[in-house]
Amino acid sequence: QGGRVVEYEYGDTKYSLIGAPGRGPIPVFGPFHPGIQAFEFLSMLVLISTIYTTPLALGFEKFERALRAVDLSTDLFFLCDCARVFNTGFVVGEEIFFRRDDIARLYLKSWFCVDFFSSVPYGQLLKLLSSGTDAPEWLTSGKKMVKALRLLRLAKLLKLMRMSRIIVKLRG
Repeated sequence: QGGRVVEYEYGDTKYSLIGAPGRGPIPVFGPFHPGIQAFEFLSMLVLISTIYTTPLALGFEKFERALRAVDLSTDLFFLCDCARVFNTGFVVGEEIFFRRDDIARLYLKSWFCVDFFSSVPYGQLLKLLSSGTDAPEWLTSGKKMVKALRLLRLAKLLKLMRMSRIIVKLRG
């Protein structure tokens, strides 16, 4: 712990561990932990389903209504994934960082914005905001609301950028 550096071998690569995996109430898991890799594989499967469901929901109102629960479940899954990343060691080159401050700094500088903003359930938030009596007119008017929802759904396609990152991790 502290500044101690330990060597770790995974596959054909040797890594220097910066910090140590946490053992507190919320542990910091290693990026090669079988549970983390299974979660990454599940993430890739959910992303593949997003490739098909997002264009259907964008193009056809009938599919949008039918896929509403799937869409919300996907958003919640990826919001949980954002929390998971803050609790998983971060690989940079041949170093694995286990200190929470390093993990947070590295994640916030890299994929956090894409991960978080593509996972926010904008449709449900807009509907919640528009249901109040003090809601702005643009939120409560029918056509404008539908157009705003459709534009915000495009942010979901940002999740596809994650696919390359997950494939690289799974190959490692």
